[in-house]
Amino acid sequence: MSRVALTGPSLPLARRVRQSLTASDELITVESVDPAATDESLDAVARLVDDRAGALELQHGQCDVLVHLAWDRQDRADQSLNLAGLRRVLVMAESLNVKQVVFVSSAAVYGAWPDNPVPLSEDASVRPDPNWPPAIALAEAERVLAEYRDDNPSSAVCILRPAIVVGPDVDSWHDEALAGLQRLGTMAFDRPVQFVHPDDLASAVALAVTRRLDGVYNVAPDGWLADRQARALAGRTPVVELPDRVFRLAMPIARRAKWWLTPSGAERYVSSPWVVAADRLRGEGWSPTYTNEEAVVVSVRGSWWSEMSPRRRQEMLLAGSTLGIAALGLVGVSAIRRRRR
Repeated sequence: MSRVALTGPSLPLARRVRQSLTASDELITVESVDPAATDESLDAVARLVDDRAGALELQHGQCDVLVHLAWDRQDRADQSLNLAGLRRVLVMAESLNVKQVVFVSSAAVYGAWPDNPVPLSEDASVRPDPNWPPAIALAEAERVLAEYRDDNPSSAVCILRPAIVVGPDVDSWHDEALAGLQRLGTMAFDRPVQFVHPDDLASAVALAVTRRLDGVYNVAPDGWLADRQARALAGRTPVVELPDRVFRLAMPIARRAKWWLTPSGAERYVSSPWVVAADRLRGEGWSPTYTNEEAVVVSVRGSWWSEMSPRRRQEMLLAGSTLGIAALGLVGVSAIRRRRR
């Protein structure tokens, strides 16, 4: 029986990973503890305490695999807590002599550059945008993990690099910030874009555990979408598109109006390609259940108007037209009365 410890057990992705692991045919015990929601019914194998800031304490037991998901994915300039938490996890993994460490990184570590191949394979260089701290921190995390693998040759280290993760309970910079699904754009932005559903990412993590994968694996469905197609599927049309020079001048105003959500320093990620190929992971038996289009349609919440059924929209338009005609009629009657007076 494999014993798996999860960090960040209260996160939506961790809950999905737990479900995927316990539903597999392998004999797996998943153990994790979150201070905010301790589940005493869990089998006590390797209790892991996580406060999302890197303070980890193993209370008792052992584990074979450690899956590190407790990574704050908000846009923060200071990423020291994330890196400190990873180092604490690896110290614990080394002391327990675990057989595998699994870490969810991001395809953002490749950087978004005009000369990027489309798509990127795992052999592509890691060169995140130096202006964006979250991508730099993930690249540094991968470097730390590579050092851990060198120091612990008997332990496998699996790094997963997913495309943009979109889901109904995803609340991070992966969502609208990098997806480009916003109301303002520039005519110069015409990049391909990819989306992976969190269920598919969780199944990739579960596969990495059950097959004891070692190395780097991209996680994304086949193909990609154009920016305009993604916005249309998400119900974010029409979008205001400006010439590049005007767009740069309008950026400060657009940020305040929340028409432009991309974090400062990450502008290249919504203007240049960084889509990936998941052939290596597919070769291990992984198969996503959501296409790019389905992930957007199912996961990204549109405006109240885009979520309305066509019939309801027609009713609203007819009602609005009727009210408009009535209002014009009242204005006309009032004007005639005033003229007579």
